[in-house]
Amino acid sequence: MSPSEKVLSFCSRFLPENSSILAAVSGGSDSVAMVYLLNDLRAELKIAKLAVAHVNHGLRGEESDCDEQFVREIAKDLGLSFFVKHLSGCNIKDPGVENWARRERYRFFHSVMESGGYGLVATGHTADDQAETVLLRMLRGSGIKGLRGILPCREDGVIRPLLYIRKEELVSWLTRNGKSFRTDSTNSQTIYRRNSVRHQLLPALGRYVPEVVENLSSIALRAFDSWSIVSPEVDKWIDSSVINFPLQSFLLKKSGLIARSIAGEGIKALFERCGISASRVHVENVFINAPANGKEFLLPGGWHYFPKKNGIFFVKERVSGHGFSYEIPVPGSADFPDVNIGFSVSEEDVPFERPGSENWIVFLDRKCCENMLFYRMLMPDDTFHPLGFGKEENALRYLSGKGVPRLLGERLGVITDQSNKILWIPGIQINHESRITDMTRSILRIESRVGTDARSFN
Repeated sequence: MSPSEKVLSFCSRFLPENSSILAAVSGGSDSVAMVYLLNDLRAELKIAKLAVAHVNHGLRGEESDCDEQFVREIAKDLGLSFFVKHLSGCNIKDPGVENWARRERYRFFHSVMESGGYGLVATGHTADDQAETVLLRMLRGSGIKGLRGILPCREDGVIRPLLYIRKEELVSWLTRNGKSFRTDSTNSQTIYRRNSVRHQLLPALGRYVPEVVENLSSIALRAFDSWSIVSPEVDKWIDSSVINFPLQSFLLKKSGLIARSIAGEGIKALFERCGISASRVHVENVFINAPANGKEFLLPGGWHYFPKKNGIFFVKERVSGHGFSYEIPVPGSADFPDVNIGFSVSEEDVPFERPGSENWIVFLDRKCCENMLFYRMLMPDDTFHPLGFGKEENALRYLSGKGVPRLLGERLGVITDQSNKILWIPGIQINHESRITDMTRSILRIESRVGTDARSFN
């Protein structure tokens, strides 16, 4: 198939009719071929509007300015609108310059899409770029989701019409059609990891497997199709196996680890949602460490996890100044979605029937509070008089004695009265002074709607 036929094949699958497309053109062979191909195929693809966007990163001095002028002339020759963004403030040798440049490019593209009424932005990523991405992610131990590599289309309107075309095909096509292009001098510098893969690792692999680029690109396409099937199952797994808690913490039920294949993808997806930059090794270690009840393990980004009897608690080192406090009417009910908990409070007469041992449904002496309770975050200097103890003690020290690590204790919420006295640490224990005695005349029943699953951290 020719490059034109491959673009038509791609667009028949991913491009809606009557699209308005902003072509991101750097001046290199890939993006230049893309804008010419899209322009040649406008009628067949039913493209309603086509324009060119260019970012001058200001990293290569006169060379960057010449790239801009070159792309401007292409847009003028094709009769297309031209949008340009000039960047400054970074040096080509600065750490993170690639991420900065990428972030600023897409910020500009999306701003033009919004202001100019363009539904899509097309970038010139090729099968070679895809192979590099897949190889890098394989080396990091990515799962199915990561092996999709560069997505052919994204929810934010980014499309890659050249993703199944080799770079050498595009260069040949440009040469045959008398089209010139620019060459970025930094593309040959192997100080960048991707350039090392492009100029050293892939060619070395190609000497043993000539079709290495096509094979890696094919893996990405199969992973893309597979993920569309696996993704809903991963979402279901997370919904059924994870309980979210306040301040960047969550509980993973050990029962969810039984279905290992989906659990592995689910844990990786869960880490991504939480901003945990974990590799496949970190995911596998969760399975390995799950039986080690009471121990602490580390993850990147300041995250810790603690296997307990029925679940594994994941917490991030808390940022000071964060907290929560909510009111609960007595009697009445309240739900607090931000901290994934709710409470129902009712009054009962004496005598009453109490269920067996249950720290998520408690019965207190009604006189322990007036018409309002509060659910707030446990503070470092809080004191608590546990049931059966002779005196008050620091609440965090009490929790530590119960096997609750400090990082977890700092995340727990407590039920207090109007005077800020802790009446109950949900899931743990009630205050001795709020217990039911022979002198009790009315009962306060408090039920947490976290449910029995939350007992897993005990």
